[in-house]
Amino acid sequence: MAPSPVHLNRYAQQHGLPFQQVLDRMEHTVAHTDPQQLSEKERRYWEYTRLNLQRMRKWLKLYRPSPGALEVVQAIKTPILFLVISEDWCGDAAQVIPCLYKLIESNPVLDMRFIDRDQHLNIMDMFLTDGKRKIPIVVALDASGKELFRWGPRPKPAERVYLEARDAGLSNEAVQERLHGWYAKDRCQTVEQEFCSLFRTVGIPTASR
Repeated sequence: MAPSPVHLNRYAQQHGLPFQQVLDRMEHTVAHTDPQQLSEKERRYWEYTRLNLQRMRKWLKLYRPSPGALEVVQAIKTPILFLVISEDWCGDAAQVIPCLYKLIESNPVLDMRFIDRDQHLNIMDMFLTDGKRKIPIVVALDASGKELFRWGPRPKPAERVYLEARDAGLSNEAVQERLHGWYAKDRCQTVEQEFCSLFRTVGIPTASR
């Protein structure tokens, strides 16, 4: 049975990993796994993880939040825990989550914890998208466990790119190429804008002006 919302914070703290531990796990998987010893499916997911690690490192190095975004984030005074439901092989997560991490890291009242979708289906099934277990999903929780907002599985413009390419009958490889090409051109700007908009619209208490 899934925990009630009031217990989601506790669940995330007990079962979730900080962002750095997720990176460490991915690095260990990539460095200490011999892909030749894996099945075809396992090797494919290992390759996704290897590619996603490169994507994450890139955005951690290149992305710098705008001054306006930092002003919004640093004004938040109430603790928020971001519960991220994902998997190491998820390409959208690799393009999005490092940007969110860089956006919130300057504010000590903001925290982030990761749980793997397939190991926590009871939680995943609380946050379905169109009835499906799409990832990544980011759930913002206040200190009482109340859901402030949820986001995912990708930025709205990226979803349009994905759907247009898929509906045009392109191969999955071509669809992914277009999708990740959009991420490369956008450079985390839409992720920044969408999360800052959510911070403003849900009435998160901020510093008095």
